Formats: sequence, structure tokens, C-alpha cells
Amino acid sequence: SGYRPPLPYEDDQFDLVYNISIFTHLNEQMQFEWLKDLARVMKPGAIGLFTVHGHHAYGEATSGAFVSNSRQCMERVQSHGDLDDEGIVYEPYEISNWNQGDFPGIDDTFGITFHSPDYVNERWAEHFDVLGIEPQTISDGWQDTVVVRAR
Repeated sequence: SGYRPPLPYEDDQFDLVYNISIFTHLNEQMQFEWLKDLARVMKPGAIGLFTVHGHHAYGEATSGAFVSNSRQCMERVQSHGDLDDEGIVYEPYEISNWNQGDFPGIDDTFGITFHSPDYVNERWAEHFDVLGIEPQTISDGWQDTVVVRAR
């Protein structure tokens, strides 16, 4: 697929859709554009498996245990408060002459994103039935898997 929706598929095409490390990088507006389009291509009752950075990754990021795209980006992440209070934390990546080849076609809607479970349960429910969130299930425990059902 391209960076932006829509996907090149008809409505109600799939019984199962998954993505890994997509919602971990999108700003809120782009996230909702993708959720809407994913709901469009999924058959009613279809299952979706989508990963997010949750509490574990946010704790590692705010403690300084890892640096993602740049030190400045991570300093902005660290300036945020409690993930449960904010719901979603997004900071755009630093794109420079040194790394622009790693981000073809990418703009300031791409960065690092963290989601609280309450945020996912409330906001993603606009598009899906959220069946559960399994913490630390992928990427060596860095990402949580959100299980949804299409309506």
C-alpha cells in the first residue's frame, strides 16, 4: 500500500487484516484515516490485528532507555505526561539530509506514537468492536496487539 489511504481494494474484501508497526508511527489524523479505510475493506465480522506502542514502550521511551529517530524527538516524547492522561502521544520524526532516504514520501504525519488502552478502547470503537489488547506481543515486547472486529 501507499503511505496514505485508500487501499487498492474493494469494500468488504477481507476476513482478516493485520499490520505491524504502522499505528506506532502515525499522527492522530492519519491514524483515523487508516482505521476508516481498514474498516471499509474488512467484511462484517472480520478480525483485525493491529500493533501499537503501549505502556511498556512509553515507559522505555520516557526513561531514556532507547532513542528512536533522534535525541530531539525523544526529548519531546519525554516532555509529555502520563500516557493514561494523554491517551495518545505523538511526536514527528526529525527528517534531515542524513536520513531522508529512509523516509521516501513521508511527511510530518510520521513519527513515533504511543497509545493508552483506554484511548484505543474508546476512540477505535468509532470504527471497530475492540475485542482486546494483548500487551508486549510483538517486536520483542515493544508493541501491543489490538484485536478488533469489523461491524
